[in-house]
Amino acid sequence: MKPLIGILANKTHVKDTSDIMFGSVINYVNQDYLTSVNEAGGIPLILPVSGDVEAQLENVSGIVLAGGDDIDPYLYHEEPHPKLGRVYKETDAYYLQVIEVALKKNLPILGICKGHQALNIYYGGTLYQDLRSQNEAYFKHVQLSFREESSHAIKIEKDSFLYEAYGEAVAVNSFHHQAIKDLGKDLKITATSSDGMIEAIEDQKKRVIGVQFHPEMLRDKGSRQLFKNFIKACL
Repeated sequence: MKPLIGILANKTHVKDTSDIMFGSVINYVNQDYLTSVNEAGGIPLILPVSGDVEAQLENVSGIVLAGGDDIDPYLYHEEPHPKLGRVYKETDAYYLQVIEVALKKNLPILGICKGHQALNIYYGGTLYQDLRSQNEAYFKHVQLSFREESSHAIKIEKDSFLYEAYGEAVAVNSFHHQAIKDLGKDLKITATSSDGMIEAIEDQKKRVIGVQFHPEMLRDKGSRQLFKNFIKACL
């Protein structure tokens, strides 16, 4: 039987002033997440930012924490940096609550971009609120090329969940101006870029995995394998 995989939505406002729905509050998930879970052998279920989290997770076998807006720095005890982007406090609180319930249920978790950062915050870590302003070694992590194309390389540690899919190195895409600064407790770094940015993390059991890039958009052999391995862990 295929596992049911909960994919967290982001709650936001329609920002396009030309859209008839301008100003409406929506919950959304990019199609790439649904396609990747489907093709890997899972059944995607979009989880909205509302309702009873315990009930939402009652029948799922794994969780994907999707990318989204910036995370409220209050959650890691910092004041907002001038370059901080849009934050939605309700969405951020929901992410952390889902992580807590998922861990209690021993559900595998795959965090992508914002989801990767949310995992680090849950475990007590911090973020760079804006890489360009706060890290002199930073290179460009917001690519302007197509989202399915790679823009920089990462080096992957052996004996990691990521290594099983990609091997020791891979080129990835990049769409973030925030990143992990201080690593959360009980997490280990499993991939880095040449400027020292933390590109992947996991817990000791390889049940909690975070990646800063977007494998659901890359759609290469390694990224497809990453989702297949995650779905397998959810069986």
